[in-house]
Amino acid sequence: MLFTAIIVSCKQETKPVDTSDSLGQTIDVKYAKGFKIHDFETHIVITLTQPYPGAKSPLTYRLNRNQINEDGISIPIDRIVCTSTTHLPALSMLEVAPTLVGFPSIEYISDTTQWRRAQIGELVELGTSNQLDVERLVELEPDAVMAFSMGGETQQLDKLEELGIKVIYNSDYLEESILGRAEWIKVMGALYDRLEQADSIFSQIERQYISLQSRLTDTVDQPTVMSGLMYGDAWYMPGGNNWGAKVIQDAGGRYLWENDSSSGWIEIGFEGVIERAQDADLWIGLAHLETLEALRQADIRYRQFAPFASGEVYTYGAKKGPGGGVSYLELGYARPDLVLADMIKIIHPEVLPNYDLYFYGQLK
Repeated sequence: MLFTAIIVSCKQETKPVDTSDSLGQTIDVKYAKGFKIHDFETHIVITLTQPYPGAKSPLTYRLNRNQINEDGISIPIDRIVCTSTTHLPALSMLEVAPTLVGFPSIEYISDTTQWRRAQIGELVELGTSNQLDVERLVELEPDAVMAFSMGGETQQLDKLEELGIKVIYNSDYLEESILGRAEWIKVMGALYDRLEQADSIFSQIERQYISLQSRLTDTVDQPTVMSGLMYGDAWYMPGGNNWGAKVIQDAGGRYLWENDSSSGWIEIGFEGVIERAQDADLWIGLAHLETLEALRQADIRYRQFAPFASGEVYTYGAKKGPGGGVSYLELGYARPDLVLADMIKIIHPEVLPNYDLYFYGQLK
């Protein structure tokens, strides 16, 4: 599902940074578990509590206001390279989209503004998914590179660090809450010294999410929901504590694997899925498949599920950018209110009778 470079961990040596609450203002973080922010008069400190899977210690970044510090980054930054489409919506919402100067696999960007910038040379292509063009990236002279790691090993980010380029990890994908993922806009806000703006944007998204939930108070029934697809010999779907499962529950549905304790993705054999989900009411969360016939051709056994027969099958890949990038995989994590609205429309259409699906589409 990730259409961007899987940037893996590099060794960083950072000096201890004093993040004592008594010495700086603690920025309110309500849902995200992966970062903390302290705002001092002269600088901001970001602490990543889990920068990547398996990390043995937190990472800290010092963002300096109008001062020079060899261990820090001068803010607000003017030029950034991002490595995941999930980083891009924050730039647009903070009104700093033109500061993005480089990105890998530009064809996966769904944001039309960034796509147009790429076509006229304002946004530079930086290679393929797992092979950044380090030489070209260095030529761009970014103030920071926002990357992410799945916990493996690579030389790319090590090389950037050796060349004096600051690398900021973004581990929003490790959050268990969909609102927690969206709250990472505050990390981007810190880089641009726009913490108040970032907090205001997130608060508005949060209010809209909660308001949508409140419209379900009178609903009684909970349609059963299955998710995922077969890949090879295993069916991949969200675990019961995954944000993907929780948003189904927030929309008034009963996810059939809600009792699973995993916060990640689980793998189940086909027989295990058919046993529990054959009579499900809804099938939500297909990726690349756009028609029922394509679903049938992918695996004829899919016809055994009730949603296939009723046509209650929904893909999150319905809305795409100019190059084919899936909007949900870019904007969806930043706008959980839109995701929830789509889910409510699918699960309880009577609650939002005049709403049109934004990310999702029904297979025909």
